[in-house]
Amino acid sequence: MHKQSELMVYRLVESGELTIDAQGRIWRVAKRTADRWNGGTRLTPCKRVRAEQKTPEGYLQVRSMIDGKRHYAAAARLVWLHFKGPIPQGLTVNHTHGNKANN
Repeated sequence: MHKQSELMVYRLVESGELTIDAQGRIWRVAKRTADRWNGGTRLTPCKRVRAEQKTPEGYLQVRSMIDGKRHYAAAARLVWLHFKGPIPQGLTVNHTHGNKANN
């Protein structure tokens, strides 16, 4: 994963489009919609749904379109970033009990 994509997806948490609960699950709570009167986009609340999707290898990732480009981020890395801050250089984020779906 590219660190830049990861930070772009994490900005969605900061903006309120995504939220991360205490168990490390990532939820989509708003959608970006076109603001045809003022230009640009705005956040519109939506039904809370899980934002993670499982990769063929069994890891959870979050995908989102930002400025017409699809960005991907590993869910475990987003959870670490949210609760512990920037990931130190050379550190590998691992999963609780080795369970790829446990962030």
